[in-house]
Amino acid sequence: MFPAAPNPDVFMSDPLLTDYPLPGVVRITLNRPNRCNALSWELLLRFEEVLSQLPEQEEKVVILRGEGKHFCSGLDLAQAAAAGTDDEGLGRAMPKLVTRILRAILTLPQTVIAAVHGAAIGGGGALVSVSDYVIAGESARIGFPELWHALDCSLLYPFLRRRLSASALKALHLRREGIDRPEAFCLGLVHENAAQEDLDASALARAESLSVIEKARLVEMKKKANADLLPPEEEIRSGLDAHWQSWKSPEVQERIRAFLDRNKRG
Repeated sequence: MFPAAPNPDVFMSDPLLTDYPLPGVVRITLNRPNRCNALSWELLLRFEEVLSQLPEQEEKVVILRGEGKHFCSGLDLAQAAAAGTDDEGLGRAMPKLVTRILRAILTLPQTVIAAVHGAAIGGGGALVSVSDYVIAGESARIGFPELWHALDCSLLYPFLRRRLSASALKALHLRREGIDRPEAFCLGLVHENAAQEDLDASALARAESLSVIEKARLVEMKKKANADLLPPEEEIRSGLDAHWQSWKSPEVQERIRAFLDRNKRG
């Protein structure tokens, strides 16, 4: 029997948790279940801090999971919208931090296994796309809803278009509801299916199966496999600039406010 995922109820003030459920394995839990694990500034800062320490650690595998009903609903739009359109504010800083985290995951020496259930939307879907191995429960749904908020799609494109075909990328953007697990499996975004109740155990079992492989071999495989997936910094900057220019527009600000109002009303 594998150790259960941590119950973070007593740590609700910490938006991101880490534990070591097996030798050679570190588990990162997005811990904002009441906000569908939306990527707040505080969570992103903690995430980057944890990732920055991993290259010096001996663990072979990182498991990435979300607490509650969803994996990750993407950027915390409420926090970003509240920050306004100041060039020096959080509204601009948060997407920059998201891209740094995506790049860090691609370049980690550890193999990253994502255990995905519920929504993996926007930045959450991007976390899935840069993970090395994805295990999904029945409820998993991946999507990129930028068009529905009138947002430019360039923020995540440097990472997504190297991972997906043009056809798949268009399908993910043009369907507001996103795609379900079978479709994600067919597109290669999901590598293994698991029953919802077995998702965490399946991720641990896959991590444990890698224990017989030398870390140097895993690192070499990932480096070579990801050689064409890492976008140039110039392309990342260009995507960030395009996203920011669209974010500042009155149309986007109005749509974001309307979206947040609908969510408040339930």
